Amino acid sequence: MELPLKKYLNNFITKPLTMKYLIIILAFVASSCNQLENNPSISKKEVLAVIMQQQDFWNQGNIKGYMKGYFKSDSLRFASGDHVSYGWQTTLDRYLKGYPDKKTMGTLLFSNIDIKLLSHNTALVFGQWALQR
Repeated sequence: MELPLKKYLNNFITKPLTMKYLIIILAFVASSCNQLENNPSISKKEVLAVIMQQQDFWNQGNIKGYMKGYFKSDSLRFASGDHVSYGWQTTLDRYLKGYPDKKTMGTLLFSNIDIKLLSHNTALVFGQWALQR
């Protein structure tokens, strides 16, 4: 599923981007996502909505809101660069330490989103992100 980016790309065309590639692996479990908790059968559209909401939270400087899209569990495994974090709280703490304010957070853009539904309440998501500061 290709993410429609027209409205987001207009802000990036005139400025150079430092594109960082990341495989985003997200396990969306219905009970961990407010948007999905009352719906036992998720769709790609609902998963994409969570990702876009994460992007919006990030761009508003709201790391705690951004983290609502991740599985809130000690078994969450988050890889970025050459570092792997374990646990939702550990990941949140790393984000809060690494991005102490909105300016440091920059502007986030997810692209090339591919969503595979694994079960009625779990999805595997791969994509790219770019962070402009």
